[in-house]
Amino acid sequence: LCEIDTNSLGLVNYATSLLLILGIVILHYYQENKEVQFDEGHQTAQDYSIVITNPPKDAIDPDEWKNFFESNFRDVHVTVCTVSVDNDLLVKSLVRRRELMRQIEIMLPPDESLGMLNISKFAAKIEKNGISGTLS
Repeated sequence: LCEIDTNSLGLVNYATSLLLILGIVILHYYQENKEVQFDEGHQTAQDYSIVITNPPKDAIDPDEWKNFFESNFRDVHVTVCTVSVDNDLLVKSLVRRRELMRQIEIMLPPDESLGMLNISKFAAKIEKNGISGTLS
């Protein structure tokens, strides 16, 4: 029979494990470096956007914010400034409206359009007949 030198076999396994771990670590740093290079090569609005928390209640004028940033910080140019103030209720209402308009659109006959002039007519039919069915 063949005799196996367990010491040599153990050293080979140990060296192989170390090489694999070293390769994984090197690959990790290489991927992080490539990720940073990729991110720096692509500019998005997020790169230039800021969020102000707890602004004064009356600070809703974008021009006022533009002037504030440009006068209080060196080398700052504000191209676009948008102010959005606690509009969760508005956004939810608009989403609900869109959903309802889509439901009404689905119930319309193929040749009818959901123009602003027809909405009151369709709303009356829905009120009379209920929301189920079609609006023919």
